[in-house]
Amino acid sequence: ALGKRLLRAFARACGVDDAYFDAHWSASSHNCVLRMLKYSATRSDEGAGAFACGAHSDYGALTILAVENDGTSGLEIYDRDTETWVPVTPPPDHFVLNVGDLLERWSNGRFASTRRNACTAAALRLPGASRFAPRDAAAE
Repeated sequence: ALGKRLLRAFARACGVDDAYFDAHWSASSHNCVLRMLKYSATRSDEGAGAFACGAHSDYGALTILAVENDGTSGLEIYDRDTETWVPVTPPPDHFVLNVGDLLERWSNGRFASTRRNACTAAALRLPGASRFAPRDAAAE
């Protein structure tokens, strides 16, 4: 329900009808997944290329992340303008919304897919991610 509401806002921002993306989702045909992630208590080593989760973007439309808001989440996004990794520190009790590759394509680049990684300190991390993607045929 949240993903569909968010996509309505993205459709409005693209200048199309709020329901523009609705046809790509149904109760029995979608690829929406809620994942609980477990990042090791082993410290990431940027120099060695060792991350809790290496650099990537998601193939779907949206990813809603629940990250720890104690300043040590380890989530970083790639700033295309400065070509640097920027730490993400959301306010308490907020989610982080990432645009996926499919929404970048659907919006003709108006919304850029979020490239991100996760670095860990020497502490166990248990974030959650909800990925919102349409049924397979809609991605063609």
